[in-house]
Amino acid sequence: MAKQKSSDAKEKIERFLRNFVLLCESQDKLELALFIFCRKLCPEVLDQRNWTCYQAAELPALVKEISQYFQKHKSSIAKAGITPKELDNFLLDLHSSRVIRNAAVHRVPLSENTMRQLGDCASRIVSLVERVAGPDYRVTLQDIQKWMAIQGWLTTNISSTSALLLRQHIISGSQQLAEVNEIKALQEESSLRRNREQRDAAEELRQQRSVAQANAQVTAQLKREIGQQRQKKQEEEAAKKREERRKRAQAQEDAQAAAQLKKEIGKQKQRDQEERAAKRKEEKRQRALEQKAARARKIALRAAKATQHETAQANENKKTSQNPAETPLDKQVAILEMSPALMIWNFMC
Repeated sequence: MAKQKSSDAKEKIERFLRNFVLLCESQDKLELALFIFCRKLCPEVLDQRNWTCYQAAELPALVKEISQYFQKHKSSIAKAGITPKELDNFLLDLHSSRVIRNAAVHRVPLSENTMRQLGDCASRIVSLVERVAGPDYRVTLQDIQKWMAIQGWLTTNISSTSALLLRQHIISGSQQLAEVNEIKALQEESSLRRNREQRDAAEELRQQRSVAQANAQVTAQLKREIGQQRQKKQEEEAAKKREERRKRAQAQEDAQAAAQLKKEIGKQKQRDQEERAAKRKEEKRQRALEQKAARARKIALRAAKATQHETAQANENKKTSQNPAETPLDKQVAILEMSPALMIWNFMC
């Protein structure tokens, strides 16, 4: 049981130390990458803050300055080839990267899942900086390696050199010289130093909490702004879709109105044709009636003339009856030929 507890404790210690070294390395990588990023896009920030090298710029301060620069210079960010979506993701990764620094400084134990997420976050930031900086990234990295080589530091792979190891390398020489001469002074001042360290730790903790609160407020404000921008974009897209639907509906209504008008015009034409046909038919019928009436009038006129002629013939027959030269048969034939009925029959035939 004791061996099991000892093994578990050793494993936890090894995991904590491994994660701590990885956090320090990630912090150092991010500070170097963001320093190069500022030198590429906003060198005035380095001048204002008097950051002569990347070790002089702390990760939270770099994140704050870059976030403020993005809010004020969106056009220059677009010219650098960073899309709005990449910018949003980059800002979120920047604010998430502050967890790396806080965990490294405050020795916060993290789970494997959290370490993996933080590692992915740092990799995305470094990848974007390398893409934006281009060849300047490697040139700046070589310049820093040359400077560190002059100072006597190992520069075989600067991207894997942790901030903790660098600080230990700087302090180790002075500690070795001071150990011999200052042992008594350190013993006498140990109590004062402890009190001062406690006060400094309390002040640092207060400052860190204040910074964490300010960072949380900035993050919340940034999220609200991003949410508002997305909501505004969604509203604009919805309004555009509504306008398109309205136009389509208007076009359909216009098409239906045109079709209805066309139908009405066709019906009107059909009614006009029917009216013209009925008018022609009525005119034809009137002409037929007029022709019949004209024929009837002609027949009546001829009948009247025939009657007059028959009367005249009858009178003449009376006169001829007194003349014995005419035979009765000849009189009958003449009377029959002058009868109105025979005249009408001859006319109609």
